[in-house]
Amino acid sequence: MSRTTARAKFWVLGAALLLAGCGTGVGPEGPDAPANATRNGFERITTAAEFREIATNRPLIYPNGDVMRYGRDGTWRVERDGAILATGTWSWEDGRWCGQGASRAGPVPPQCQRVAASSEALRFTRGVGRSQTLAFAG
Repeated sequence: MSRTTARAKFWVLGAALLLAGCGTGVGPEGPDAPANATRNGFERITTAAEFREIATNRPLIYPNGDVMRYGRDGTWRVERDGAILATGTWSWEDGRWCGQGASRAGPVPPQCQRVAASSEALRFTRGVGRSQTLAFAG
């Protein structure tokens, strides 16, 4: 398998994991959590306006250094060294972030997740205890 193919497969998996909310950590977003639930410094985002204010035009960093960017226009993209690895769209439905897209290796399936923010990161959670946290850049 070529290095480019391996990277593309990694990004399909990574984007799918982000959209699926898989990863480590437990967020405050359980099914019975109040809208303003706080855990470990994270507070739930409940509207598209809040998400736009907090997340757009502010890069988020994956543990491997790749960069996730959300646009005010409802788009998202993942970049590495200036190259775009995956792109898609996002919307806000029933208090949750919803997104879908495509990468070099194929589609990124649609998913909706609850989002919480701290001063240093965003946490995306689907279900109870399945979350992915991305740190804000510098």
